[in-house]
Amino acid sequence: MSTMAQLLDKLEQKLGLEITEMGRRLEGIEEKVELESTTLNCKVDYLTNKVEGMMDSVKTTVTTQVAVNEAQLIDRINEHDETFHKRIDDKVDEILKSIECNTEEMNSARSKIQEDKEEEEEIQKRKTSVIIHGLDESADTSSDERQRYDNEALENLLHRLGSDTVSVNKIIRLGKRLETSDVKPRPTKVVFASEEQKDAVLLKAKNVLKKREGASNGIFMHQDLTMKQRKRRQELVAELKHRQANGETNLIIANWKIVERRGAQREVA
Repeated sequence: MSTMAQLLDKLEQKLGLEITEMGRRLEGIEEKVELESTTLNCKVDYLTNKVEGMMDSVKTTVTTQVAVNEAQLIDRINEHDETFHKRIDDKVDEILKSIECNTEEMNSARSKIQEDKEEEEEIQKRKTSVIIHGLDESADTSSDERQRYDNEALENLLHRLGSDTVSVNKIIRLGKRLETSDVKPRPTKVVFASEEQKDAVLLKAKNVLKKREGASNGIFMHQDLTMKQRKRRQELVAELKHRQANGETNLIIANWKIVERRGAQREVA
């Protein structure tokens, strides 16, 4: 029993020492754990702050980029809107100018058509008429006596032309009558009953009245022309004289053109 008691005391002392040692070790482990925990907490705080900083930076970057993109998008929209409106305005201006041009062309065409229509109507009115130059005119103050004189003068002229059978509807002196003795006779407009009779008289006049018999009593006649036709006739006459002066021969005016006389060869000096 004494030996066992001694063994127990030794065992108790050894256990006490081991327990004490284990206590010290536990205290070291607790200190190490606490240190590691502190270090870990510091790292966690550091990482948390870093992550929060990165999140703030990302948020700021995203916000800035969104604002930039939004501004760029707005600029592009505005630029596109301005370009679109400019294209629309240009197209509208182009359409308006086209409408104005078309309107002017239409008005010009209508005016031309109206002028041509009036010209054709005027030509139709004059198709049975001729103008006679150099037909003697009475100086009598009575209009009836002057009309009788004109009737006789025309009758004598038609007899001279071998056209006694034609019918005359009207005889008109053109222009204002002057009260002087040496005045030249005014042109006389004669309206025949038909265009055929008028053409027959002009054809005979062309053959009979080829040569004028002097400035005072020479007689010649031509188709009653409109103002446009007279202007065109004057242009053709001027061109004919110019070409003749340059040496061209055997040219005449026919059907509102300068043509070579039939059966003749053109000669150039």
